[in-house]
Amino acid sequence: MSLVIITLEAGYIGIDLGWFDVATEVIASIGVGFFLVTFAIQNHLKNIVSGIGLYLNKNIIVGDFIEIDGIVAKIIEFHLIKTVAKTSDGKIVYIPNLKFSESVILISKG
Repeated sequence: MSLVIITLEAGYIGIDLGWFDVATEVIASIGVGFFLVTFAIQNHLKNIVSGIGLYLNKNIIVGDFIEIDGIVAKIIEFHLIKTVAKTSDGKIVYIPNLKFSESVILISKG
């Protein structure tokens, strides 16, 4: 931390630190870029982690009937970020895997 402050102060008073200035700017830019990318894909990462949890847990399997957020449907596929289900009237429902971690789900074994 103190090295960054010294570098900033040296820049303000006109001391050229050469490559060290460039390296500091590159590292700061990479940090900001990493933060922005992580912030942008955080929901996908949460869905992936929930999908892995669904795969490992095995409480819900293909063929089970679920009720989630007022929708009753039969599970037909699991994917890494979503689960595909089919309602009784034939509509296909895509459920983000994060919903299984955040919502109350009624499960009926099919």
